Amino acid sequence: MSELRATVLDGYRALSRGFDDVFLDGLDHDNRLVLLGVGPEDVVVGAPPSGAEILRPLVGEKIELVPKVFEVRMSADHSVAWIYDEISYRITKDGRRAVVPLRSTAVYERKDLRWTMVLAHVSYAITDVKVALGGNVATDDLGTLLVANPGDLSADDVRVALLSVLRDDDAESKKRLVSTEEDALFLGIEPEDERRGNSILEVASLRPLFGYDLSLRPLAIRAEVSRSKTMAWATAALSLEGARDDRPVRVPVRVTWVLRRQGAGWQVVQSHVSVPIPRDRLAAAVYGTD
Repeated sequence: MSELRATVLDGYRALSRGFDDVFLDGLDHDNRLVLLGVGPEDVVVGAPPSGAEILRPLVGEKIELVPKVFEVRMSADHSVAWIYDEISYRITKDGRRAVVPLRSTAVYERKDLRWTMVLAHVSYAITDVKVALGGNVATDDLGTLLVANPGDLSADDVRVALLSVLRDDDAESKKRLVSTEEDALFLGIEPEDERRGNSILEVASLRPLFGYDLSLRPLAIRAEVSRSKTMAWATAALSLEGARDDRPVRVPVRVTWVLRRQGAGWQVVQSHVSVPIPRDRLAAAVYGTD
């Protein structure tokens, strides 16, 4: 596990110092890669990117990624590991210094005697979900990208399990499909939407996060199974739709999951939910400008 920690921290340092080649070398190159950044345009699906700007939400003269939590979990056979971190993204631009709190989750698979990143999800926790529900969120084309290469879509049983969790119509099924162990984690869209243990069941379907007056429509789910067949990870594009206060609501929602083989089926051990925020809106929130 110490080797993985060193790999992750080396990636932070590479992103901080602009050594993109070092960071990109640690990504999966077998077309299984999914990277989700803060903005709606910050998406890579199925192939390594040419640069690492996707995971640097704001660019300045100096940036630094500082880990604040850094939790690591590993499969029983040590073939897959997944992490959660609250990153302090420190940036200096035009003489102004700001600190941006980010949530970061990632999945690494052991390959050729080293750890390679296969999934990353970085988000900025929205402090007032009503802002998002007001429709002030750019259209997200993640759903189209997830189904752009149908040949990459595998693990039908993983997608079926996740759709069952999202339906929220079978409490017993949800207990079977969602882990409530101490190491299980759920991250919602707001800062306080962090759940562990039994409390995860209350929000696993995502519906309680947004309200039952709105519908949550799955657009696409891309799933991958580890080479050892013991773990899986998935990315989904969802559309939150309906009306509130006589105003139409249509908000893109992104979700990533980590699943562990449980008997003949799968069980979710980590969930990360976010709403993409345009970079100019993030900059306004950080620097206090319009």
